Amino acid sequence: MGFFNKMINSDVFILLIDCQYEKNYYQNRNRIRTPLGLEYITVPVRSSSLDTLIMDKEIHGTKWQQKYLDTIRYHYKKAPHYSSIMPQIEECVTGFLRDGSTLLWKLNADLIHLYMDILDIDTHIELSTWYGVEEKGSRRIAELVRCCFQSRNYYTRFGDTCPVTYLSGPGGRNYLDCTDFRKYNIEVAYNDFKHPQYQQLYEPFMPGASALDLLMNHSPREARAIIESGTNITYQ
Repeated sequence: MGFFNKMINSDVFILLIDCQYEKNYYQNRNRIRTPLGLEYITVPVRSSSLDTLIMDKEIHGTKWQQKYLDTIRYHYKKAPHYSSIMPQIEECVTGFLRDGSTLLWKLNADLIHLYMDILDIDTHIELSTWYGVEEKGSRRIAELVRCCFQSRNYYTRFGDTCPVTYLSGPGGRNYLDCTDFRKYNIEVAYNDFKHPQYQQLYEPFMPGASALDLLMNHSPREARAIIESGTNITYQ
């Protein structure tokens, strides 16, 4: 939910895919609410070197699809909005496989765009690979923001004197150097997303589930309002 909250509060959202893949992170798995608590559903990936980029990470086989979808069906079949959300999830996953892709980031991008459509999010999505930025860490993020804004399309859309703000999650405080941004006249803000409660199938309420859990239990309009209610932005 924090991911989509940050997206709602942005004009442009860059998917960072040319950085290192992290094992046992959210790039190939997420959590759903079950009677036993929060449990992971996972898309298996091929073993590779430790320095594999996200853009190169491949999904292992196709047999995961059945278990992945069956797990969602089993735990959400009694959810209020199952009948409208589940067919869209099924089509997204099976459509990805029909297209013959094996890249994890493309599946993630498909799911992200599906959730954006459901939540009526019109934020413009770009890929980090469009800009060929080679810097690392904080400088890399600052350079991506600079390149994005200085592209012709965004000068046209916003004007070259419009102030630019990079919206970071709270973890950015651990690695961002604001001087990297100030030299480009870019402000830095942090969104300390305050996770709202909502109606789940099981009690007690447990925060940190996939946005899928929210969409299964609330209408798209309600879900978006709940996500927006967690906004908590502070400027550096």
